Amino acid sequence: MKKRQSSTKKKSSKTQALVAIVTVNPGGTATPFLAQPDPLNLAVRHAADTDRDGKISLFELTRVIELYNVRTGTTRTGRYAVATGPTEDGFATDVRAVGDVSATLAHYHAADTNRDGRVALVELTRMIELFNTRSGTARTGAYRVSAGSEDGFAPGP
Repeated sequence: MKKRQSSTKKKSSKTQALVAIVTVNPGGTATPFLAQPDPLNLAVRHAADTDRDGKISLFELTRVIELYNVRTGTTRTGRYAVATGPTEDGFATDVRAVGDVSATLAHYHAADTNRDGRVALVELTRMIELFNTRSGTARTGAYRVSAGSEDGFAPGP
């Protein structure tokens, strides 16, 4: 087993390191090993950040507003689905019946913090909060990964 050398190189705030022990059980004998590469660095971005620049722009915010405004008849549902065709963010509007409270999706929009397949008003206001991130008087929309927050992101670089 190789000993991992420490690195002094600073990792990007948009990257999460994943270290895992995998256990294979062929024929009843458990064999644990370290998943490679160690660590596996994953780029983490908000689903609304379609240009992947680490910022929520007005254009990107309006897409989340579009999902929030999905209606079935006259009732706003905020429902979305995983897109079957190409879209800017991988999601499509969904017009399930009003009584269908939640949906199980292959993956959820990062704005959908309770993972019910809909963008609710409180989730939209969180997106507006990220969009309103400022540096001095300039609106930047910058965000970073933050494990302790309700959606896994925090305002700021």
